[in-house]
Amino acid sequence: MNRKLGIALVLGAGLLLTVCYVGYDYYAGNHVEVKPVIQPNVEETGEAPQPLSLADVSTWKVDTSSEVYLIVSTSKEKVNLKAGEVTGDWSLSLKNPSDSKASATVKLDVLDSGNSRRDVHIKGPEYLDTGAYPEAVFASETIENWPSDLKAGQLFQFQMKGRLTIKGISKDIAFAMEGTIEDDKIALEGKTTITFSDFGMKSPSAVFSKTDEEIEIEPRLILIPAAES
Repeated sequence: MNRKLGIALVLGAGLLLTVCYVGYDYYAGNHVEVKPVIQPNVEETGEAPQPLSLADVSTWKVDTSSEVYLIVSTSKEKVNLKAGEVTGDWSLSLKNPSDSKASATVKLDVLDSGNSRRDVHIKGPEYLDTGAYPEAVFASETIENWPSDLKAGQLFQFQMKGRLTIKGISKDIAFAMEGTIEDDKIALEGKTTITFSDFGMKSPSAVFSKTDEEIEIEPRLILIPAAES
């Protein structure tokens, strides 16, 4: 074989592999990063936390900066889908935490994975069917271990159990949550796991290559006093 022809074939094959990988990465890779809302707490910076004087019962709204992420594990990596339109109400009772309530509505028809073709597919009738069911709704039933002596900047953990409705199907779920309060805002991060089959869907292997059955849900919420909304 002509030496120049051989070099050209090798270079051409390398270029083809690069193009194929870039194409695969665009259509199947992860393009969305999960953004934290909890900043390093003041205890870690050496400053003394200051007590807060919250009302015994206070009402809060989910701020427009809040997001919820759906995270799917594939044979290649984790793929994050971001829902950037979240609304909801929280009523927090310090004296009787069991009376606290939380709700959230997440717009699924704006899910964004950074890949429009993949987004159209996952929103289609075979999966989330956002044309018929554009929203997911969560309503809490219990909020456990919410602290009664909060301090500004102090990290705290609690559990939140309730009903999640997707595609008209409701299931009991539990979130492990943590949060901080700074500047009259509550920053919350959480995690729970559901499965595609829980809500009448099959694992979308054709979309994400080989895909796990489980979906992680990670809310990143900012709560503001209801009077400010």
